[in-house]
Amino acid sequence: MASGHDFLGLKVRRAPVLIVCLEMSAGLIRKRMDQILADVGLPMPKFGDSFHIVAPTQGKVPQLDLTGPEGFVVLAGLVRDTGAKLVVLDTLYRFLPGFDPIDNGAMGTVFGQFNTFTVETGAALLSLDHVRKGLLDGP
Repeated sequence: MASGHDFLGLKVRRAPVLIVCLEMSAGLIRKRMDQILADVGLPMPKFGDSFHIVAPTQGKVPQLDLTGPEGFVVLAGLVRDTGAKLVVLDTLYRFLPGFDPIDNGAMGTVFGQFNTFTVETGAALLSLDHVRKGLLDGP
């Protein structure tokens, strides 16, 4: 979305993207994106223009707790400041301290808050998550 180039045969309309990652450093995200984009033949979007990252850097580790309204106020401010139309949260459990991601009741409340956020900001929200390492049976 940030570059506006069609992807996997799908038409893509260019829009600002904000990645908020509490797991990997900003440098590692950029390195992985460089590799992925080179593999699929797409150009790297321009950072600070249509592509924004909030992630740990040397000396600064961002925190964003989305278990209460204060965190959504902060996230809405980032959307406003960047003009993001897509927000990627990586990795979901990092934004929900004390929540059990397999608790349907708790997660139903969280995703209700996500829905309210998207309606109020006009930005789509994509949350990435994975099972905890060591909990998988098999490869």
